[in-house]
Amino acid sequence: MVTDQPTKYVHHTEYTMPVSGMLFANDHDAGRTFIFDVRDPLRPKVATSFTDMAGYMHPHSYVRLPNGHVLATFQHEHHGQGDGHMDPARAGGN
Repeated sequence: MVTDQPTKYVHHTEYTMPVSGMLFANDHDAGRTFIFDVRDPLRPKVATSFTDMAGYMHPHSYVRLPNGHVLATFQHEHHGQGDGHMDPARAGGN
């Protein structure tokens, strides 16, 4: 699948295919996660993407919670930023 970013190091996806059809996958060295819409597996598309959030960078691993929300880990903290908590409003959550 073509995206707007040259591939650097495709690294992690979710461990199971989500019921929603929205699959999280990252390019580790680019520090960017793509959310792929794979509801039509013959025509997947990029739904959105994200990079740094709330003082943290390089999104890495994903676990989908029973309520459908996704818990994401980040590899690094921007020095002097962040307090260890991600604000859902800034992260696009509810």
